[in-house]
Amino acid sequence: MSVQVGGLSVWLPGRGLAVSEVSLEVEGLTLLTGVSGCGTTTVLRAIAGRLPAGALVRGDLPGRREPGALVEALPGTELPDRAVHELLGSRPDQELVAELGLEDLLETPARSLDASRRAALGVAWVTGHPRAEVALVDQPLSRLHATHRAAVSAALRRLADRGTHVLWAEHVLEDAVALADRVVELVPGGAIASAAQSWMPRTLPAPPQLALARALGLPREEWADLARLGTRREVASASPRTAARRSPVGELLVAAPTDRTGLPHEVRVHHLETLGVVAAAGQEPRALDVARRLAALAGHGTRLPHPLVLPRGVPVGRIARLWAKRHATTAEGVLALAGRLVSLDPARTTTQHSDGERAALRWALSTLASGPNLLVHPDAGLDAGARRRLAGLLADEPRGTSVLLSRDPELLVRACHRLLVLGPGGQVADGTPVVVADRLPVAPVLRRAGARALRVRDVLGAPR
Repeated sequence: MSVQVGGLSVWLPGRGLAVSEVSLEVEGLTLLTGVSGCGTTTVLRAIAGRLPAGALVRGDLPGRREPGALVEALPGTELPDRAVHELLGSRPDQELVAELGLEDLLETPARSLDASRRAALGVAWVTGHPRAEVALVDQPLSRLHATHRAAVSAALRRLADRGTHVLWAEHVLEDAVALADRVVELVPGGAIASAAQSWMPRTLPAPPQLALARALGLPREEWADLARLGTRREVASASPRTAARRSPVGELLVAAPTDRTGLPHEVRVHHLETLGVVAAAGQEPRALDVARRLAALAGHGTRLPHPLVLPRGVPVGRIARLWAKRHATTAEGVLALAGRLVSLDPARTTTQHSDGERAALRWALSTLASGPNLLVHPDAGLDAGARRRLAGLLADEPRGTSVLLSRDPELLVRACHRLLVLGPGGQVADGTPVVVADRLPVAPVLRRAGARALRVRDVLGAPR
């Protein structure tokens, strides 16, 4: 039996009205999306009965089910201290286990896995519950290495095909829409549901392949077909024009020597450059170490910078004021810069904001600090529109030098002036996104369709 939610409104203490008049049906694989902070996580928690104390709920929610009938994916940061095989359940998805490389790690403590495998294991835990009627999965893809995203997405599709109704909240939509049966988009004052094949986003930009297929006049049933898209002459013959849109980089800050970075060649870092450092699967700790070293060398410092961590339970406005005093800026400037991605409420605490809203605040704080910036997954939790705005600001309006780590190939090729792709065996590809896009762990969508171009506007020849 499908899951029915009718007229759901949720008021959360400290946040106010988080969800308003949301009605939806979960049947098969249902994708739940919307702009950052729209309430997708709140909907999942309401269905699971896990809203915080003091929450007020109005509307119709599904009744209680038998134990084990409703399961939630475990966040990678909240895995219990148990071995991998204990978390895979009695009927694990063997294909997912193989694609994640977990066969030889079954006795390994789950918490010792790398961050991407921990996040994937939280989803694999759901697939191993044979009595599950409903599965709730909250934004797994932004936490996964690019090479693991397809495997986890396909596993959710297989879970739905086995008869479990899956409600999948997600902001990374490039491949998710093609696997879903229906898409529910949260909009102000409610939700709009449609078959995935006919989904037309209201509050978000369309994923690249959907936008391009629609512009080329392809039938709706072919909008998610990358192979079909690649046969079009316009796609195959398009030349990338992305490099021309970026602001020019400034003077050389440092020629980072090999003995300081551990890389096989010298790396030159410039003022006003966004330099992306990309890890192969399982090498994210190495990529973070390289990025920290490059940021320190570019700032002529000796101490390696750490990723910025926000304090819990502190009002955003207070954080902005304290940061402004320390870095010769203004609290209004911090909030205005973050507001170019998403809106923040200075009176609410960090924990009363969504993952995407906190990501926007971290990026704004880092950007307004002095010296080169270390940006570690600044896009995590941001919706597609906010990620594109972030990419545009990093590429076209840089306020300094940024060393960027991201798992999202679309953001990397849009935001970065240059990419360092750390491959297996110490190999490193160093060049512009146009040159090294095919060396990324997973190429951006249009490259996977066979195009040389990286952006839809490159194919359509649209003016800037």
